[in-house]
Amino acid sequence: ITRKPPEELTTRITTSFGTWDTLITRFENGLTLKNGLGYLVTANYKNSDGHRSNSAHESWDFSTRVSYEFNKETDLTFSAGYYKGRTENPGAMPSEDQTKRTESQNLLGNNEVSSLFDYGENKRVNVSGSFNAGYLSVDAYLNNWDDDDHRQWVSFGDRHVVDDNFRTFMYGGELQYSIAFPDWNMITAGVNMKEDDFELDGRDQSITTNTVALMEVDADRTTYAVFLEDEISAGPVTLTLGGRWDDPEDFKSQTSLRASLLWSLGDNTNVRASYGDSFKAPSLNDLYWPSDPFAQGNPGLQPETGSSYEIGVEQSFGKKILVRTSFFRQKIKDMIAWAPTGPVGPFGNKWQPSNLNNALIKGVEVESKISFTKGLDFVLSYTYLDGEQKNQELVNAMTNELSESTRTLSYMPEHKLDLNMNYRDVFSIKGDRKSVV
Repeated sequence: ITRKPPEELTTRITTSFGTWDTLITRFENGLTLKNGLGYLVTANYKNSDGHRSNSAHESWDFSTRVSYEFNKETDLTFSAGYYKGRTENPGAMPSEDQTKRTESQNLLGNNEVSSLFDYGENKRVNVSGSFNAGYLSVDAYLNNWDDDDHRQWVSFGDRHVVDDNFRTFMYGGELQYSIAFPDWNMITAGVNMKEDDFELDGRDQSITTNTVALMEVDADRTTYAVFLEDEISAGPVTLTLGGRWDDPEDFKSQTSLRASLLWSLGDNTNVRASYGDSFKAPSLNDLYWPSDPFAQGNPGLQPETGSSYEIGVEQSFGKKILVRTSFFRQKIKDMIAWAPTGPVGPFGNKWQPSNLNNALIKGVEVESKISFTKGLDFVLSYTYLDGEQKNQELVNAMTNELSESTRTLSYMPEHKLDLNMNYRDVFSIKGDRKSVV
């Protein structure tokens, strides 16, 4: 989600360094003119050697947002972005017992990776627009993804080089309208349409026999949705109730509910609580991957479903200090993972996506903001995350034996501490437009 153009001329350059020679650099520039025309341009560069062999990543992206405000209630916005990246794929951690490793792991990997040759390249383009006029809003978007996947594997001494090109084209729109009936009750209703088109061109070349096998997939999905939300304000209490019904054409419809409560206990204290359902539909790749000797899709997949709870307190001390504390819990069921759970092929059970895994995330977040002057403030935040995932994982690559394993969620820190300093008026341009570094 691209942020709105800033009201004043703003330029930010940030650089982060981390372990494994990780570098992240971000550039941002934006301005809103007095006639209502505004823009925001961002660019990012990321590079890392990765945490083990063949796990490096390099990417850059660019995005822009242009908006025009006709009046306080009517505006038009256009956004566009481009991403390009290359990520090496080390595969699963091989078993310490070499007799339980596959032929590919022994010949193409080492003691810490399954492959020294696999990688993926990605290109993403997105375009969107929105129009808001009072209580009416109209949104439309278009995404075009072009992903290349390169893999190598060995079976019975025959080395294969596989190149797959995935093309995903998505577009959709949403119409939303809100009405106050009466003044303390705001009702919002809307409709949504989304189209997903997926194509795959695969090429599997046998080095030993010098033969090539081709693979093609062409699938699409249309999803319609309706949603309704009611925001009720009664004195110091604001209650929001909402629901959404999604109807994809290729699996069962899904209903998601949400509720939130804001209770003001005075001028300086607020209490918040919320609950929400979530679901994620299986990808067209997971559903319709064509059958080969090793793998096939699974049209019987169910959506990943989840629920989340959160409760928090916000306390201000005068106009310069604000402290927030929140506790949260999220549970995800029927997570989709590829594993040898399919029918038996010439090399054992085929790899197939199945609803195998579950996850539970609990945590607490504390944030404090101190404003020293009108142009200088500090934000200090701490997050504790307790994430657990139960997976059905491959323990013997020779027999395709699976076993349930409980482990910490990947890419999730247990402790996270952030300190931000914001200082305005570093440079002054014509007295009313400023740059922020």
